Amino acid sequence: MKLPGRTILIATVMLFTSSALAEQRLLPIVQGGKHGFADKNGKVVVNAQYESARDFHDGLAAVKLDGKWGFINAEGKRVIEPQYDNVGDFHDGLARVTDKEGVLKKKHGFIDREGKLVIGYEFENAGDFTNGLAPVEKNDLWGYADKSGKMAIPTQFSSAKDFSDGLAEVKSGGDVGGKCGYVDTKGTLAINPRFENCGLFNDGLAPVELNDKWGFVGKNGEMAIEAQFDHAQHFSNGLAAVRIGSILTGKFGYVDKSGQMKINPQFADAKPFYEDYAAVKIEGKWGYIDNQGKTIIPTQFEEAGGFEDGLARVKTESGYGWIDKKGNYVWPATK
Repeated sequence: MKLPGRTILIATVMLFTSSALAEQRLLPIVQGGKHGFADKNGKVVVNAQYESARDFHDGLAAVKLDGKWGFINAEGKRVIEPQYDNVGDFHDGLARVTDKEGVLKKKHGFIDREGKLVIGYEFENAGDFTNGLAPVEKNDLWGYADKSGKMAIPTQFSSAKDFSDGLAEVKSGGDVGGKCGYVDTKGTLAINPRFENCGLFNDGLAPVELNDKWGFVGKNGEMAIEAQFDHAQHFSNGLAAVRIGSILTGKFGYVDKSGQMKINPQFADAKPFYEDYAAVKIEGKWGYIDNQGKTIIPTQFEEAGGFEDGLARVKTESGYGWIDKKGNYVWPATK
């Protein structure tokens, strides 16, 4: 059947509009103590009306209203009405939700993007889905559930974290005094538990603590960078923040994957690189450096997040705002 040109035009416009809304990134904002969303040009898309709001994940954002959490889409429509005591963000098409059982005890389950409870409230604690698996706690032990709720990796660990780069940190022997290692998605111990503390794998390496010093382990279980630092973060954009000295007086710098110090220790605190910029702290204020260690945005913020799509969330005495890579505000700091 031949459609009139006007019908085709309307359908095309609707499709384009829907696609544009799905692709655009919305930024959580604060106005008059309420939370809403603006686009990257600073135009309010979702009026400030919520008690709290988080970033979009998988096309949906968690919002809090009257003490309960739900989810909205990029058009601001509540696709899952606020009804949960707490929620995680959507990952792999599922989001963790929490329901109270008694005064203190809570149970965790998972919903899909339509709000259907696809995995019931059967876990004492849970993480997020990645690689089709989520860490879950049952009877004080951790394992991994698949997206049907079946235990793909039986509960056996003292603790377990989300998968990253194909491996997940697990701990055996108790939370205090236990050792951590890594499992793969089949539940095989890829790296036997022998570290005091572990971080997530990224760029093929993970920060680990061995005999009170931090280094980096490879996926083969061998130390790629010997334990020599007082603290270490995960790799991102080929660099990792490491601290030399105590937590009170030590300084952070950045090493490359060969272990060479590329940016000398000089920062009171430091965060991973995102889009070639990293947030660093000097004398109580945060700013941004590039991957050569050059100051790009001077230290001036009380808090500073990582860049994504060319924008980063920052906090000043005036509240929370969003800046671009030149340090210009696309949304002024407000509260």
